[in-house]
Amino acid sequence: MIACYGDAIIDLFAVPVGAEIDEATAFDPHVGGSTCNVAVVAARAGASVRFIGAVGNDRWADRLRRSLVSEGVDTRALATIESARTPVTFVTTRADGTRAFLSYRAGGADGAMTVAHLVPDALDGARWLHLASSSMRAEPRTSTTLRVLECAQAGGVRVSLDLNVRPGLWASKDALRAAIDALAARASLVKASEEDLALLGLPTTLESLALLAPTAVCVLTRAERGASARVGDRTLSVAAPSVALVDATGAGDAFVGALLAGLDAYDSPPSALDDRAWRRLLTNACLAGGACVTCLGATTGVHRSLFSGMVGDET
Repeated sequence: MIACYGDAIIDLFAVPVGAEIDEATAFDPHVGGSTCNVAVVAARAGASVRFIGAVGNDRWADRLRRSLVSEGVDTRALATIESARTPVTFVTTRADGTRAFLSYRAGGADGAMTVAHLVPDALDGARWLHLASSSMRAEPRTSTTLRVLECAQAGGVRVSLDLNVRPGLWASKDALRAAIDALAARASLVKASEEDLALLGLPTTLESLALLAPTAVCVLTRAERGASARVGDRTLSVAAPSVALVDATGAGDAFVGALLAGLDAYDSPPSALDDRAWRRLLTNACLAGGACVTCLGATTGVHRSLFSGMVGDET
C-alpha cells in the first residue's frame, strides 16, 4: 500500500486554453496538489492507496473527498480542520502547454495541519510513504511531517520524495535546500525534474541529483526526452512517448504515481531490482506522464485503461 502525504487543493483552470485570468470565460475545477495527484494515478494503476492530509470545512473539501473516494483512495487520514479553508489555485495554460499559477493558500488547511490531526493508523499496511519538499515549508506542517517520517521509520515504511521545487512557497532558498537535504537523507527513492534542479541552481543532471541523495535510488525526468535512474552504481535511461502537448500540469505526478504503483508490487527494495525491472518501471511511468499532458488537468488524461496496455513481465 502507498500512503501519499501532502497537499490536497482545487485547481481552477482558466478556459479557453491560452486565456489569461482576466480573459477567461470560465474556470474548470480539478482535484489537485502534487501528492494528491500521485495518489489518484497510483490508484488508477491498481495500487492500494491512502491519502494523508487536511482540508477545510467547505464545499471544495466535499468535492475533493468525494473525488478521492470515487478513485478508490482511502481517505481515513484526510482530516477536516474547521477553522481553515481548502486551498484553491488558478491555473492558466498557454498554447505551448506551459502554465502559470495564482494560489490562494493563506489560511489553508494544508499549512494548518498539526500532529494532532494525524490518525494513529495513518501508515498501517503501507510499504511506501510518498511526499514532496513543500511539506516542510513552515510550521506547524514541518513538525507534522517529521512526525510522519518518524512513524515511517519505526514501521519500516520506505520513503519516496519528489523534490517538486516551488520557490514561491518558501521564505528563502536556504530554507528550501535545508528541507530537501533533510528529506533526501531519509528517502529510498528521490525523483526530480530538470526544472527542479535548475530552480535550485544545480546542474540538470542525474549526477547532480545523486549528490543530493547519495543513498537513494535517484530518478530524473527530462520531459519529452524521457527519464533516467541511478540504481546503485548503474544508470538506466528510457525514452518518452511522442504526444501532443496540451497541458503539462501534473506530468511529474503522473510519472511518480505509475512508478510507485509498479514498485509497490515488489517485496524487494528499489535498489535490489534488476535493470530489466527498472526499464519496465521507467517506461510505464513515462507512458503515464505522456498521457497526462494530452488533456487539461493534472490527471484527466491518465485513464485506468492506460495501465492495462503497459509494458509487462513478458517483455
